[in-house]
Formats: sequence, structure tokens, C-alpha cells
Amino acid sequence: MSATIVVDAFWGDSGKGKIAAHLPLRHQAAFCARAGTGTNAGHSIFFADRQPIRTRQVPCGFLHPQTPLRVGSGVAVDPEIFRAELETLDPGYQLRDRTRVDFRCPLILPE
Repeated sequence: MSATIVVDAFWGDSGKGKIAAHLPLRHQAAFCARAGTGTNAGHSIFFADRQPIRTRQVPCGFLHPQTPLRVGSGVAVDPEIFRAELETLDPGYQLRDRTRVDFRCPLILPE
């Protein structure tokens, strides 16, 4: 089994999110996982026929309807941001059924 991993040493605006969104669509990815970071500034995915979608916590591979999404144990999760993204994207992408967050993820709380 092969794997494609998108890694970048730069912070922001290098296209990681767009690549991570495109690969599952092109290759019907078995999984799309987010690893090793907390809330980001926002990955933007642009469509010709509608408003762009921005994600800060949900893995960008959500565009392919059969790709399961995973948030790995090294990701600091902000439950409020994560829930808001799920609620915004879920009606069109059925994220609740295919998204899993590792129970070991640290939480970012308002305190």
C-alpha cells in the first residue's frame, strides 16, 4: 500500500491545503489525516461556481465524499472551531459520519 504525504517547512500560503484537498479527489484516498499542529490561519479552497471554503481544523480532503477524515493525536483541537466547521460543512459533505478525532488530542479551551 502506498501513501502520499503533504509536508512543507513553510508557514502558510504555500498551497498545502489546496494540494491536500485535490489529492483525495484525484486518487479516491483511503484516508485524509491532519497531523502535528493546532488551529491554522485557514486553508482556502476556491470553486469556480460558488464561495470559497476555509477550514482551520477539519482536514482538507473532505471534498471526496468517500474519504474518511482523521485528526491525529498531535493536533491541538479547539472544540468550538472544530464544531463550527463541522456544522457549516456537514450538510453538503456528510462530515459527521466520516470524521474521527484521536482521543489523545490536546484541547484548546477558552481559559
